[in-house]
Amino acid sequence: MSVWQAVKHLGRFQLKSDWLGFVLTLLFVLYSGGLISVTLNDVLTDPETPKNANGLIDWMYLCLFPAFGLLINKNSISVWRNNTYHKRLSHWRTMPIPAEAIVLSRWLQAAVMVPLNGLVYLFLQYAISSGLRAEATAIQWLENAIVWIGYGLVVNAFFIFLELGYDGKKFTVIYTSFFVVSAAAVAFLTWQDIHVVDTVLAQIQTGRVWLPILSVLLAAVAFREGFRLTLRRIKSRPFTF
Repeated sequence: MSVWQAVKHLGRFQLKSDWLGFVLTLLFVLYSGGLISVTLNDVLTDPETPKNANGLIDWMYLCLFPAFGLLINKNSISVWRNNTYHKRLSHWRTMPIPAEAIVLSRWLQAAVMVPLNGLVYLFLQYAISSGLRAEATAIQWLENAIVWIGYGLVVNAFFIFLELGYDGKKFTVIYTSFFVVSAAAVAFLTWQDIHVVDTVLAQIQTGRVWLPILSVLLAAVAFREGFRLTLRRIKSRPFTF
C-alpha cells in the first residue's frame, strides 16, 4: 500500500468511525465562540468591564486554537485511563500502513480542522459582537484569523508529536500542563496590562501585514519539522496492545 493510498484509507476510516466526534467538536466551537462573543463585546463597548475579562479572552484563544485540531470523541476522553491513542497506533502498525501515512493523515486532520473551526469560532464572534464590527473591518478580522490559525497549527505540531509518540498518561499530563502554563502566563500579562488578543489585532490594524504571512510560514516550518520528528519517534518507539 502506497503512502497516499494509506492516507485515503485512514481518512475514510476516520470520517466513518469518528463522525460524531467531528459533530461534537463543531458544537463545542459554536458554544465557546458564542460564549466568548458576549465577553468580547463587553470589553469593547463597556469601559468599566474588569480587565480580567481580557485575560479570559486571551486564555481561551491561546488554549482553544491548538485544541481545535483534536476531536472530542471516546478516544480523547479515555486516553488517560485506556491509553487509546497508543492502542490505536499499535493496531495500525500491525497493518501494511506506512508510518509516513499515519503521521500525514493526522496532520491533514489538523490542517483541515484548525482552519475550519478557527474561522467558525472567530467569525461567529464577528457576527454576534457589534463592538467588534465597529472595531475592525472584515478583512482585518480575517488577517487576525490567519495569525491565530497559524499559531494553532504550530502548537498542534507539538501535540501530534505527543499523541503519536508517547503513552496516554504522558500526553494528558503535558496537554493539561499547557492549559495551566497558559493561564499563568495570561495572569501575569493581564497584571502587566498586556492583552494578547488586543495586541495582535492592534498590530494588524496598524498595517503589520507581515504578521499573517509570518504565521503561515511558521505553520509550514512546524509541519515539516513536526512530521520529521514524529515519524522518527514512531519508527523508534515500542508498541504493545
